[in-house]
Amino acid sequence: MARLLSYLMNFYFRRSCLRKAAWSVIGLVLFAPVAALVFQNSRVSTYPVGWERSFQLSSFNVVARNAAAASQDNFIAVVYEGISGKGREIYASFSFNAGASVLPSLKVADASSKTELNPHVAIARSGAVSVMWQGYVDGESATRIFYSTSKDFGATWTAPRKLILGKQTEMLPRIYYDDRNVLHLFYHGSVDGNINLFHAESPDGVDFTTTGSLIRLSGSVRGAFFPSICLSGEDFHIVWQGKEEDFSDELFFIKSSNYGRSWSSKKRITGSAGNNEVPAVAKYGNVLYVVYQNNDEKNWAIKMIRSNDRGRTWEAVPLKVSTTVANCYSPAVGIFGTDLLIVWYDTRAAGGTIYSRKYSIKDDAFMPEVPVSDTPQGSKNPAILVLSNRSFLFWEGKNVIMAKQTDVSAEPPRVYSDTNPEGRWSRLPYVMMRWYPPADESGIAGYAAIMNDQPDFNPTVVNLKPEVTRQRITDLSDGVSYFHIRAVDNAGNYSRTIHYKLQLAINPMPEPSIASATHEQGKPNRSPAPSFTWSLGGMERVKGFVYGLSRDTIRMPDHFTTDMNVQLKGKGLEDGNYFFSVAAVDKSNQPGRVSTYAFIVGGRENADPDYYKKVAKEERKFERRYAFAPAPVRAGIARPPKVTINPPAERSPYVYYTERIMGKLSSRLGFMSVAFFGLAIAATTLGYGKRIRFYVYLFLFKISVAYRLFLKKN
Repeated sequence: MARLLSYLMNFYFRRSCLRKAAWSVIGLVLFAPVAALVFQNSRVSTYPVGWERSFQLSSFNVVARNAAAASQDNFIAVVYEGISGKGREIYASFSFNAGASVLPSLKVADASSKTELNPHVAIARSGAVSVMWQGYVDGESATRIFYSTSKDFGATWTAPRKLILGKQTEMLPRIYYDDRNVLHLFYHGSVDGNINLFHAESPDGVDFTTTGSLIRLSGSVRGAFFPSICLSGEDFHIVWQGKEEDFSDELFFIKSSNYGRSWSSKKRITGSAGNNEVPAVAKYGNVLYVVYQNNDEKNWAIKMIRSNDRGRTWEAVPLKVSTTVANCYSPAVGIFGTDLLIVWYDTRAAGGTIYSRKYSIKDDAFMPEVPVSDTPQGSKNPAILVLSNRSFLFWEGKNVIMAKQTDVSAEPPRVYSDTNPEGRWSRLPYVMMRWYPPADESGIAGYAAIMNDQPDFNPTVVNLKPEVTRQRITDLSDGVSYFHIRAVDNAGNYSRTIHYKLQLAINPMPEPSIASATHEQGKPNRSPAPSFTWSLGGMERVKGFVYGLSRDTIRMPDHFTTDMNVQLKGKGLEDGNYFFSVAAVDKSNQPGRVSTYAFIVGGRENADPDYYKKVAKEERKFERRYAFAPAPVRAGIARPPKVTINPPAERSPYVYYTERIMGKLSSRLGFMSVAFFGLAIAATTLGYGKRIRFYVYLFLFKISVAYRLFLKKN
């Protein structure tokens, strides 16, 4: 063994090529892991299909929690509590396009409070935004409610103002604007040691008038907590959690049909062996849906009950929403079209994960539950806003507020054509359409494409696979046609349709129809100043006309005009036989078929038979000479036009061409192999420096000497 090692070391020092190869291998081994870490790339996908990617909504320099949101049309306001070195503050974020983009957070107010603020927000139809929160007042040793308003969609805010409501403690405000722009406040108040629900209203958003407690507490009900409130016109519905005499929690219902001026008596809507807590209510038509958490099976599960008559009667047996044995908390609900969208968080994963489940109101059936959040540090306390065409979901991550929205739209592809640039007419007998695939969170499932003569047609059948980026079309007709294409993503969303206008001039224009008001065709007429008019269909192709006048023989027209009539004036024509010829010229500068009109100037017709034989012979010769064959012959063109397509302006040309080259690599393995060998070659080249090589050889020489001494001793 020692002799073999000695032989290998001697061979290593004698052969320079072996040394280079060895160092190349060493460089490859050392740099391959680094290159793998740097160049590795995996496709980002979101689950479930139907939700777009999560994004951080809260500011990066605060610890954010306790978020609430409201919407009016496409305007969204989200408020939350931010904790920094300055203490607790109220922040707000806004979106003016239904959550497609969210403006950076801005500070609404400072709040010097020892307790959590739990802010809430409401938006009036006029655009006024009101924010309320609770704060601990040291001088009163009690919690009070504060508020601030904005009249300009959140640009400026009034100074915080404390509400005077006359209770021992006021906390957990919930505010809503009704359809009259009256602001309603629902809050918890403490009177004689009992926690109850109270209601106040303000027509101007400044001064509030409060009423007595909404709920009459009896011996069996010791408190009212955590209301969920649904406003629908003048009807207000409240579902709340009440503490029973045996300290179990049940759900109760009250309603008002006159904007909260009077309320019905409480109705208990649940009854089970366990506890029923944290309700969330939504209304669809005359049906009320309440989701809540229940622990009849020892673990906390999400369940749902319904009332089909606006709260008069309720189902006795609830529907189970969650299917896991893990504990589920904090349900929220929204009406999305004809579906009920229910969200909650559970403890299947460490820290919690947001899950959603759709319930089809039309089919009376649940769809599978799916995870929504992808925050690695955990997610909790979800809330949902439903707008006209999408849902906006947000929740608490670790010290941040995260958000995402339903994937209810797809972007269209970017379409172009090398053969048929927009605004130009083409004589080619085929069309080559190309497009760039759009980016989509759920991925593109395919394309619906068709070509016809309808300018606003929307294709619905997916007939192209997602990897297809071009289509060659040969079944063409002259005139204006449209290539319609739209993308379809894996969430089932169709993009808007791209209507690409194609202007095709494949075949020559037909013969114009010539008429004369002065000279009837083939009949003698003494007038020496004839006039002609002509007509032609398909005028969108026509650039103009060429016409010509000849005597005794037919000639190709050579005078250009954009008119459709001509009057020959001047000294007048001599007696004889004449031929007036007209041909259309299309917008690709292709002349059409020639139409000839024969007329006679003078008192009598030429009766010489030889003359007519000559005319007939000339006419046949003319037709053979200027005859046009139908497509695919491209008459009058030596070669098809060359069109240069530049990359899109927002992308560098280098990025464009690099993508095209790298797209030809078969897989990521090929890409990484190229990167590895490139780094290995670079490292080997650097190793050939004299100084580095000297120290390397010196090190190896010392090893060799030490090894030889070791062999001699043994």
